Amino acid sequence: MQHILIPTDFSPAAARAIAYGSLLAREYGAKVTLAYIHSMPMDPMRIGEVSSELYRDGEALLEDHAEQLRAEGLTVDTEVQLGTPVSRLKSIILKRQVDLVVMGCQGRHHVASNLFGSTTTSLMEEVTVPILAVPLNYQPRKPERILWAADSKVPKGSAMLEPMLELAERSGSELQVFHYQEADERELPDPKFKELLADVSCDIYVQVDNGLSVDIAIRDFVEKTGVDLITVIHRRTGWLNRLAVASSTRRAVFTSAVPILILQEK
Repeated sequence: MQHILIPTDFSPAAARAIAYGSLLAREYGAKVTLAYIHSMPMDPMRIGEVSSELYRDGEALLEDHAEQLRAEGLTVDTEVQLGTPVSRLKSIILKRQVDLVVMGCQGRHHVASNLFGSTTTSLMEEVTVPILAVPLNYQPRKPERILWAADSKVPKGSAMLEPMLELAERSGSELQVFHYQEADERELPDPKFKELLADVSCDIYVQVDNGLSVDIAIRDFVEKTGVDLITVIHRRTGWLNRLAVASSTRRAVFTSAVPILILQEK
């Protein structure tokens, strides 16, 4: 991992993302790009006046954040763009060959939105790089226990899991696999997980459907085991998408505790 993008709207949630992203950058020796996407004001009569002032303010604030990280020994660039967050972030990711996007949850504006809010959900559909969502109330620290919350579709190879496996190796984290076997599954995927992760030290847990929803089962497992990073694979269809359109209560439960590393199905 050589290049980490951290979008910010200067909210407390975005500050958490910067703290976590800079921690990872130090761990990997990676370059950081801080990005601020300035949206146009709703009042057309004030577009020129408000946009120019806020754009300049955003540039200054972003440079202040960058200087703080540079003082800590990190290599940091900045990007300030005008437009819609998803399209501008996608452009930055492609232009700068970003390896990971670190975003805050529950921010005030567009970029650091709720994990399953419009920006992050839309960005997941538009890019192929991993996205790490950091909750507002999470105190950034190097992970010690990483959980792969696996659905029934086991990847054919480990390449898709490489960001998770590399992070576990670099941080010396324990790796756990949790699969919630829903009622309509006909066979346990446990042997397939073992085959896929044959060269990796990990513990595999399978919980048979007991009436809980998938997100509640994962939350309970995380609380019992002290997991401090969850990994999921984003698919165009599947249980993660069902969570994305579920009730606000379920979304809040799923985003309340620890960061989530979202890997993209290739």
